[in-house]
Amino acid sequence: MTDPAATDFPIRGALIGVDHGTKRVGLAVSDAEQTMAMPLSTIALKSAAHDAPQFRRVAADYRAVGWVLGLPLHMQSGEEGTQAAMVRRFGDWLHATTGLPVRYWDERLSSSAAEAVLWSLGESPSQQKGRLDGLAAQHILQNYLRDGRTPT
Repeated sequence: MTDPAATDFPIRGALIGVDHGTKRVGLAVSDAEQTMAMPLSTIALKSAAHDAPQFRRVAADYRAVGWVLGLPLHMQSGEEGTQAAMVRRFGDWLHATTGLPVRYWDERLSSSAAEAVLWSLGESPSQQKGRLDGLAAQHILQNYLRDGRTPT
């Protein structure tokens, strides 16, 4: 799912994938050719003033050209709810903070896919906490890289 307002989204250069939560944000990064995604890290959200330099630093460190935010849609209907509205507000803030364009992508089942990867590695839930958000962001970004350029 692409955001119709984001018409001039870069097709070359690193993209940062984002799995937004109420307390933490998982991050992933693509290669410059936008063919594969790798998990990066997790940022614990505190306040706009505290968080802004962290997101600017990530964008600068990876020479990012855009953000791909996971958009939580209702499982059955595919409609947006209150969580999606929160992610869109965060996307507006992220664009204003970094100046980079934002694209939204359906994140349904991204956390489940990340959990399955960690379970397959034999990690317990307590071991998963630190890596789950980054892997969910990788899943979102990789799906965007695979399917995001086709018209919807």
